[in-house]
Amino acid sequence: LGTLIRRTVPAMAATAAGWLAVTWPSVVYLRPLIQTPITAMDAPKGFPRSAWVINSWVQDAAGHHLNPGSVFDQARASGVDSPDGFQAWMSQHGYTNWISYQPESRFWHFQVVEASAYVALALLLGGATIWWLHRRAT
Repeated sequence: LGTLIRRTVPAMAATAAGWLAVTWPSVVYLRPLIQTPITAMDAPKGFPRSAWVINSWVQDAAGHHLNPGSVFDQARASGVDSPDGFQAWMSQHGYTNWISYQPESRFWHFQVVEASAYVALALLLGGATIWWLHRRAT
């Protein structure tokens, strides 16, 4: 970007914006495509607490996703006032907590795949820069 813009500070700002535009979607959208997250019922010790949680939800017996806030409000309206009582109330009504997560054992796999993609992108951009400089010089 410095070759194109020819000003240091604007090129640095554009590079930071470009970096954010590449890395944020990579982490949010591409990681689930690299390796599918594990989806499991969330028991008190049902998944490793060091895992990267993608999503969590409450599900009724028919498999419908429910708003956790409304379920909690219904439980409080029924007189539930403790975590153990809430879990018992949820079991009585057929509600279960579910979670989608990436275990920490996949960390290095994601790092290798993403680093490879970034190196390939850097090589392409470096080649484009050399091409641009040769084109401008002639």
